[in-house]
Amino acid sequence: MKKMIIFCTLVCLVVLPTFSFAYSMADYQYQETRELVSFVVSAAEEIEKVGEEAFPQFREKGGKWFRNDSYVIIWGLDGMRYVYPPDLSGEGKNMLGLEDINGKPIGRMIVEIGTTSIGEGWLHYQWPRPGETEPSKKLAYEKKMVIDDFTLIVGASYYPEQNS
Repeated sequence: MKKMIIFCTLVCLVVLPTFSFAYSMADYQYQETRELVSFVVSAAEEIEKVGEEAFPQFREKGGKWFRNDSYVIIWGLDGMRYVYPPDLSGEGKNMLGLEDINGKPIGRMIVEIGTTSIGEGWLHYQWPRPGETEPSKKLAYEKKMVIDDFTLIVGASYYPEQNS
């Protein structure tokens, strides 16, 4: 009987808090991904309202569309990058060949998402945080939209372990 009490106490003190922590982390990451999807959908709605006039808003650091390490990016189906707030010199360039540190073809994957029938999806890759050289896990959500017969890919990303 004494062994059973010790066993139950250990389970309550060691195992259960671990499950509780894992659940809360999963719940937190789920909330983060939901917020990112909502962020991208709102940016697409802004483009639908005002067209390319929304692009300067997306570039404003500290503004509604550029929060910490999350910001709106805009690509064309040809791989052309139209909006890239952290480095404006990267705009107007074809990024189809963009790869992460492991050779994952990020550029091609973004365009592939825009060409699927679903027209939206997630990317997981390794990328350095601004000001750092070591890559970190990054998650991106991309969504296709069409304005005036021109297809754009609107996206945003975040570093999940930054908040975990």
